[in-house]
Amino acid sequence: MPAPIPARMDSLIALLLSWLAPGAGQLYLGRTRRGIVFFVVVIALFELSAQLNSGLAVELARFHWFSSSNAIVAALAVIPEMLSLGPTLLLSGRIGELRPYAPVDPTLGFAAHLGLVCSALGGIVGAFAMADAHHLARVAAHVRPGERSSVVAALLSWILPGAGQFWLGQRGKGVLAGSAVVALFALGVVFSGGTCVQRGEYYFYWAGQMLLGLPAALASLAFWDAGLHEFWPKADLGLLLATSAGLLNVLLILNAYTVGERLARREPTREEIRAHLRANAAGGGPR
Repeated sequence: MPAPIPARMDSLIALLLSWLAPGAGQLYLGRTRRGIVFFVVVIALFELSAQLNSGLAVELARFHWFSSSNAIVAALAVIPEMLSLGPTLLLSGRIGELRPYAPVDPTLGFAAHLGLVCSALGGIVGAFAMADAHHLARVAAHVRPGERSSVVAALLSWILPGAGQFWLGQRGKGVLAGSAVVALFALGVVFSGGTCVQRGEYYFYWAGQMLLGLPAALASLAFWDAGLHEFWPKADLGLLLATSAGLLNVLLILNAYTVGERLARREPTREEIRAHLRANAAGGGPR
């Protein structure tokens, strides 16, 4: 009979499988339904992006970095899509030669910008699929019924800053920290007149902003046609503030994850202590 795979190696295999194909790590661990959910969500977002703009995110990466027709080389520059490797490579393989256009093409409509947001969201959800697979491999056997998942808490804090902390019961912390981060992002948008959330112009800054989740995605869609020809004296400050807000939200995401894990390993409740004492008394006590 083969020796069991060590838990550490198990978690690494699950993580890599989910990077190659969303949900594959969950399938490897026997969580079929969970894996299918991640797979459907990520693939649906990438497919929607492909239908809306024919892989524009990959072409933007080529324009800014390599101007290469090599799908693999171009895919290495796609952030945040590259957080989900398999769908990104498939998307890059579906597009043809690089189409000539400037980073900010006035002919692009709302649908194209919506596609840019969708593929980015697909990449980030893919990253949470990796985190979930790694988490399941490490602690799934020790989770008590009704325990709140630390991965879900982290996902909520990405979708809406502070929501993960709120969901875990730290309501004051979630509201205050989340509001502060969103307010910082809003200041950035105001100072730049909405131009800081233009993916075509500020490609990698935009990737940092998307770590803010829903507020950044909505702002990017709301200001998709912001007049970049207009001079904004504080546009650079706005870009810095908006991107910093996205990066700061990473701290809230990590905090929600660690708080969730700490709660999963919390001290036993009074009921659990009493049940343990009764079990010991019935068995004659510890020897």
